[in-house]
Amino acid sequence: RVLFRSKYNQDQRVLRILCASLGQVARTIAVLGPLLAFAVVSAFPVKAQPSITVVGPTQIDAGSPSTTYQVFGTGFVAGSVVAWNGSPLPTTFVSGTQLNAAVAASLIAIEGTISITVTNPGGATSSAFPIYVLPVLSSISPSSAPTGSPQLTLSVTGVGFSPRVIVEFNRQGPQWNLATTLVSSTQLLAIIPPDAIAVGGADTANVGLFSPGGGSRNSLSFSISSPTVPTITSLSPPSAVTDGPDFTVTVNGSGFATNSVVQWWNAPYIDLVTTFVNVNQLRALVPSSRIFETGGVTSVRVNTPGVAPSNAVDFAITRSEERRVG
Repeated sequence: RVLFRSKYNQDQRVLRILCASLGQVARTIAVLGPLLAFAVVSAFPVKAQPSITVVGPTQIDAGSPSTTYQVFGTGFVAGSVVAWNGSPLPTTFVSGTQLNAAVAASLIAIEGTISITVTNPGGATSSAFPIYVLPVLSSISPSSAPTGSPQLTLSVTGVGFSPRVIVEFNRQGPQWNLATTLVSSTQLLAIIPPDAIAVGGADTANVGLFSPGGGSRNSLSFSISSPTVPTITSLSPPSAVTDGPDFTVTVNGSGFATNSVVQWWNAPYIDLVTTFVNVNQLRALVPSSRIFETGGVTSVRVNTPGVAPSNAVDFAITRSEERRVG
């Protein structure tokens, strides 16, 4: 019994010593734990990961003045920098969810798709957020044509044009992406094919701009008129002599269209090679072979497809012998 009690007492002392030691360790951890955690974080800092949820505005017209973009998201810190296609912008830290970035007018002079990112001081960078600089449409010329006109070249002016911009021609449903040539950042040339204005009578088409990042906010009207019956008021020259060379006759009047043709009476009327000057004037080449050797009077008229021919106007042909005698 004595031996057992001695062993029991010894085990109790060991147990008390062990518990005391464990308690001291626990108290030490309680005191040093936060310090150790701070030391680990300081030695191995966690990089905040920025993320963009929205950028405003997401679309802006080319040629706009300098502006401020607001970038919203998470993980922003003091020193976060907004980048425009990889180039850093002057950035103001507002909060952990908002940054403001100054955008110079030179950056929004030409249309395009822009990549916005945020980079934190530790180097962490957000995914890209797209915004769009849109081309601006100002005017078109011509702004009208009669039904049945041949191929037309449309001059388009505006702001922020690039090789990506395409002129669209929309006629109450059917739409044509026109063959477009970039002249400068403020001018485009586009080809309107004959089938776009071949039929349908009077109508209004819309002309707009398309680019991969988004087209122009506005469109302009292109009037398609029913062709009118042309009228001739005078010819210049009003006469010719036999045995003369080819010559050009100028036809003055009204209601002429780009597809109007000057016709020469030769039993029956024949078409002359015609140049459209404007709605009040045409020019046509008269071959010398069409001048009657016997002299006399022929007639000239204008024909526009889809409507009745114009009035006929006499054209005098004088024999060269008669002119010499006179």
